[in-house]
Amino acid sequence: MAYKLNSASDKNIFIDTGLCTGKRERIVPIDAIRGIAIIMMVFSHGLHWFYTGRSHDIISLFAVNSIGDMATPFFYTISGAALYLSIVSRLKPQADSGTLIAIYAKKFSQLFFIGAALSKTWGVLQAQAVSLFLVAAAFVLMGKLFSLPKTVGFIFAGGLIIMAGHYAVVGLLPGCFFTVFLRGSFPLLAVTGLNALGFYLGHRLKNKGLGFWTAKWGLPLLSAGLLINRYLQPIRRIDMSLSFVLSGIGAVLLLLYVLNLPGLKGSLPVTALVNVGRQALFIFTAHYIVFFVPLYVFGLLGIFDRTMSLLLSGLLTFGIIRMAAWQRNNSNFTVYGIMDSIYEAISVKAAWWPYLPKKYLPDKAGAGHGISEG
Repeated sequence: MAYKLNSASDKNIFIDTGLCTGKRERIVPIDAIRGIAIIMMVFSHGLHWFYTGRSHDIISLFAVNSIGDMATPFFYTISGAALYLSIVSRLKPQADSGTLIAIYAKKFSQLFFIGAALSKTWGVLQAQAVSLFLVAAAFVLMGKLFSLPKTVGFIFAGGLIIMAGHYAVVGLLPGCFFTVFLRGSFPLLAVTGLNALGFYLGHRLKNKGLGFWTAKWGLPLLSAGLLINRYLQPIRRIDMSLSFVLSGIGAVLLLLYVLNLPGLKGSLPVTALVNVGRQALFIFTAHYIVFFVPLYVFGLLGIFDRTMSLLLSGLLTFGIIRMAAWQRNNSNFTVYGIMDSIYEAISVKAAWWPYLPKKYLPDKAGAGHGISEG
């Protein structure tokens, strides 16, 4: 039976006006988990910057992982969920799919350039930018043809296929130029798979809400990851082992349940985590500029012992939590806002600027805050 685009029983995402809320929904535990991931990354970076040896020599998880390593699946899974909530909030009846894709192309190209400025190699933000754009574009393009449940189902299936492709690549791909993008700390296929699975999680959260179902799925996944780690394959961030991915997704689901418990949801620690999570991109960028650059300039990298490195990393982490509170009260000062100003200046002064038609710049009404910045 042929699919009918305008069928009353099977609308596409641009016809189903029930989707068009026009308001982005904030799910507190999502922001809190992102805050946990950022704090883990920052603390781990501090140990790496301060200590004379490796950060793994001070704190090691599952033998070969730093604290920051274990934050990776948290960050990518939650970013996928946040992307779903963001993109659904932009849907309008008969919306222009090209405009929607252009908005996310602009947002994620900015994220890519920020990552390139912070890292000379393929890094966390570059992988995030490419993979999130691929998921967003796939959702919008398929959503022109299919209903929301079908489109999200395709994204979920695609995430599983891409993840399987990643493990095939890890096992079969010989060393070559593209290895840096497909293997290592931030393999693009694995990141895209995690973002896609997180995207599906965002759909489930929006439709089912937070409840025991997150723990019911989280506990088996976490257990499966730990069992694979025990008997088959270690939990390892490099090449993102299956045990690493399963345990990470399982931990995210369990945290969604725990952080939504009545006694914790509105508590001071969770509120602090939410503040950090909502300013994640600002904090991630600022901790390089405010802390790493001075340490590098004054020759203070890698000169402290274990005790002092732990103390300084703790102070650095406390500092970024306070920085998040400052940024919340200065909400006009954002990384995306600064990038918008730069893009606008370039687009006005250079007619050759190939990025986007000027009508998409700066899009301050909607695109100023994104997947990693609140």
